Amino acid sequence: MKTKSLAINMILVCALMFSGVQPALAYPPAAQQSAAFAQAGVSYLPGFYDTSAFLVGTVVTNIIFIESAGGGENWSQPRKDEVFAKITAGLTDLGGAGGMDAGVNFVTDVRTITVSQEPISLPGSDVSWIYDALGTIPGVSGADARERAFAFNNQQRTLFNSDWAYTLFVVDSLNDAN
Repeated sequence: MKTKSLAINMILVCALMFSGVQPALAYPPAAQQSAAFAQAGVSYLPGFYDTSAFLVGTVVTNIIFIESAGGGENWSQPRKDEVFAKITAGLTDLGGAGGMDAGVNFVTDVRTITVSQEPISLPGSDVSWIYDALGTIPGVSGADARERAFAFNNQQRTLFNSDWAYTLFVVDSLNDAN
């Protein structure tokens, strides 16, 4: 049995890393900006498409485990638990990297979404599975995967009354040859 590290066994696509586009992080509306923004001296009022300029306040980390319908890659609960533990450990380390003055608080929202394709077998530029996955979430719409990611991140930011929101799409590749 071949053994690979988790870093190789999965693909993390952080909020649709399109060429030349930063992750789809979402700022809160002006009325919802937290004290952390005021403390940081931020006077810029970001819009729907603005991305990661600051890492302060509350950050929603959406973790979406992608499962394929009938594909060769299937998540087991112990593997999902292991990946989740590694992600949260990384967030804890990141939150502590700025010291107590940074005021970063991570909130996680975890879900599993089934898509009809096996994402690991698709070219990296094919994000149709992300479009499909986000289309299963009530209230999320958009003409393409990027628009849906922005819509979902903004929806989550509002739901959790947070300063930021971004999404990790976690795809299993345990059985993939490369």
